[in-house]
Amino acid sequence: MKLKIQQNKNQCDAWNQKLKTEKDTLLHHYWELKKKMLNFRDEEAKRLGNLTRNSKECMDTLKGICFNMGEKILKIAELCWKLETEREKVLPFYES
Repeated sequence: MKLKIQQNKNQCDAWNQKLKTEKDTLLHHYWELKKKMLNFRDEEAKRLGNLTRNSKECMDTLKGICFNMGEKILKIAELCWKLETEREKVLPFYES
C-alpha cells in the first residue's frame, strides 16, 4: 500500500510539474502576444492620426483653390458684363 501511495505521489508530482511548465510557457506566450497587439494598436493609431491630419490639410488646400477660382470667375464675369452691349444683355431673354 505504501509503495502504491509513493508511486501515485511521484506520478502526480511529475504531472503537476509538467502542467506548471506548460502553464508558464503559455503565460509567457500570452504576454508576448499582448505586447505585440499593443504595439500594433499604437502604430495603427499613429497612422490614423497622420491620415486624418493629411486629409484635413488636403481639404483646406482644395477649399482655398476653389475659393480663389470662384473669385477669379466672378471678377472675369463682372468685366465681361461691363463690356456687353445692350443687345447682348437682352438677347438671352429674347425668344425668336
